[in-house]
Amino acid sequence: MSSVEWANAVRARINQQITRPVHVTAQLLTLNGLLYPFKGILFFIDNYQQLLPIMLSVLIPQLLLHVYVYFILFWALLPLNMAICTLSCGPLGVQFGICQTIQQCSWITNHVYKTYFIKGKLNKIFDTTLCLNGCDRIVIPGKLKRLVPQTLGAQIMELNPINLTIFLIQTTYTCIISFIPIIGSISMFYNQSVFTGEQSQKRMWQLTRQRPRQVRYKIKEIEGDLFLFGVACQVLESIPLLGALFCFTDHVGAALFACDHREETGAAGRNNVAAAHFSPVQ
Repeated sequence: MSSVEWANAVRARINQQITRPVHVTAQLLTLNGLLYPFKGILFFIDNYQQLLPIMLSVLIPQLLLHVYVYFILFWALLPLNMAICTLSCGPLGVQFGICQTIQQCSWITNHVYKTYFIKGKLNKIFDTTLCLNGCDRIVIPGKLKRLVPQTLGAQIMELNPINLTIFLIQTTYTCIISFIPIIGSISMFYNQSVFTGEQSQKRMWQLTRQRPRQVRYKIKEIEGDLFLFGVACQVLESIPLLGALFCFTDHVGAALFACDHREETGAAGRNNVAAAHFSPVQ
């Protein structure tokens, strides 16, 4: 990278940090990201012939495992949350403890589930939605690097001790932060919602071969929309039993969100190029 390119990159990074609160606020006010999970439900209904078989192939095991893990986590975390919230919030500690436990259980269960059990099916839902929405030009080249399904050995390697340790550290940190009265719950809710939005777009970044630096830039660019998308997803997926169904429709909405954002970015880029080459007649 030349010195000019490096200077431009630094300038763009600083400008993004300065304008970040403005962009996030503007995106929150438009409520655009909040609508995509519900658009995903409607799109799933309209195209159920292609999408429903993918969901049904893992639905029953998913429901059973979801209920089992959620039940164990709930009763494991509830006493600790109620004790801490009662000491810090007084009479309202019981209510705060129950709400906090539900929030923690939903986040942990959904994260483990999506990451280690139904990741392949969710990717297939995402890819199929992109193709149905006219974005097959993204899916096909993105898959050329891997023409065969991931082997069992590769799947096992994803569960190696390093990845599991990182996950446990992240989960422990999240739980510790959530124990801080009021502020901790708000901080946890915001971070979880943004993280949920980030994870929903992970497949798109894989297909388009985005580098980690580019991904971080895009996350900050659409942070407000990712937060709203994550809020809607967490609300839908926290509904008992139905949350397992919404897990799939939310991925449909994520694909629609990714496709629309890519088109908007491409249109903005084309407009900038056209403006740069336009020279009015004097």
